[in-house]
Amino acid sequence: MLVKDYGGEIDWNIGAFCGHDEMMFDIDKACKMACEKNGIRYVFGSISTILQGGRIPPQKNLPVSEVLSRADKYNELGIGVRLTFSSPFVTRGDLVDETSNIMLRHLDHNNQNGLKNRNGVIVMSDLLADYIRYMYPNLELISSQVKPSVEVGLGNDSAEYYNRLLDRFDIVVVNPFKIHDEQFIKNLHNHDRVEFIVNHRCLPNCPMAGRHYQLNTKLGQAIVNGDDITELQNQLATVYNYCGSTRNSNPLLGTSMNEDEIKMLVSQGFKHFKIEGRENNIISFVRDLGDYVFNHEMFERVIHAIAGMML
Repeated sequence: MLVKDYGGEIDWNIGAFCGHDEMMFDIDKACKMACEKNGIRYVFGSISTILQGGRIPPQKNLPVSEVLSRADKYNELGIGVRLTFSSPFVTRGDLVDETSNIMLRHLDHNNQNGLKNRNGVIVMSDLLADYIRYMYPNLELISSQVKPSVEVGLGNDSAEYYNRLLDRFDIVVVNPFKIHDEQFIKNLHNHDRVEFIVNHRCLPNCPMAGRHYQLNTKLGQAIVNGDDITELQNQLATVYNYCGSTRNSNPLLGTSMNEDEIKMLVSQGFKHFKIEGRENNIISFVRDLGDYVFNHEMFERVIHAIAGMML
């Protein structure tokens, strides 16, 4: 088998859109050549818009026409696309942003054609969530990890907090360090609508997570606007210095999951798992796919097949 068996169904969500698309298309082609399913259900990412949040998109300046073309290709392969519109700073004026609405409208329209793995939007702002529900009702709404990081702070995010989000969103991304809290897992509702990041290499319950997400979003918007980014870079350097010094003092800290932890979650009804990596280089990106989604020996054959197709 090419895809790893964790004891139940898994809907993998991969940080590839507008970042590693050609590799994803090649992986799908190589899997079909091997008469195997590729196991990936969703990809997430975006180009830079006023609504984009979190990491700065690696291909932030792609033409919108190219973004839509890539989304169509994913949809033709049966893979849903999720836009990372997780800015914490959304205003009413931002809702009418032309570029953002072109992408939202297109993905919403594609969903009307009966996609099994529906297109969606990863959001933090309730204002934006309400707007998308009203204007683009066919899109799935996913609550970003940015939301608990900014609203309550990781470590203060209770099961009750996430259960309230589950009343509002179709899928809710939960702090991955929570898998070590048995009572939290027991009290969490709707396991089949919860998503965990498996390769989140940040510190457990990092107290700087909310600020990091906010600064990244501001930096991305400043770059798009052509503003001076010196002060934002200095503030981000403070965050990185904190993370670096803490990690040097505690090198084994992290929130990446191992196979047994994923199997434990699958046995309890969780099926949505997310792999970060849209800003990673191609080597790190492929490594994580090989570590989590695919069996190593078979995936090595897929990579060799991809290399052969590129010659």
